[in-house]
Amino acid sequence: GSLRGNDNEKNDGKIVIGYFSGTRTHNFDFTFVTEALLRILKEYPNVVLRIYGYLDVDPRFKGFKRQIQRHALVRWEKLPYEIAKVDINIAPLELDSGLTEPKSEIKYTEAALLKVPTVASATDTYCYAIQHGVTGFLARTDEDWHAYLSLLIDDVDARRQMGESAYAHVLSRYTPEKMSSETAAVFDSITTRHAHPF
Repeated sequence: GSLRGNDNEKNDGKIVIGYFSGTRTHNFDFTFVTEALLRILKEYPNVVLRIYGYLDVDPRFKGFKRQIQRHALVRWEKLPYEIAKVDINIAPLELDSGLTEPKSEIKYTEAALLKVPTVASATDTYCYAIQHGVTGFLARTDEDWHAYLSLLIDDVDARRQMGESAYAHVLSRYTPEKMSSETAAVFDSITTRHAHPF
């Protein structure tokens, strides 16, 4: 392929959408991105959905076995290394729910520190954390999820730019008061290693 494609490809020409689940409560959260992901997997044979942790997925995903990778729950200290391997991070949550609204924006900030762009549900927390269209995308409907994922899949430059913007934003907002320089250095070294794997 062209140089432009090669300098991005972490995953041998595949584009990996990562979902990092913690607990079984995420089964319900995941339903909010299910329809869009089924469409994406059908439309983009080069897209892989990589699921970490506990998740019972819709039976329709069985039709895309070759495009789905399952991983056990990752210990927190190994998590940055796994996040760095994906091209797009997704953070679906139920909208307008008293339970999900207080959930922290950690899924966005962790990915941002590794320059991985995030598409998240437009909860109050994510709306506060993410500048829509600049540092990430905020989705409210199946159509939103599909449109924003498609855009990031199709455009390597948009992916890179959004990852860089998210990184700069999180660094300016969460450091140094809230994050030690050592943590930033660890994330930095992982980013560097995965940006140039060869």
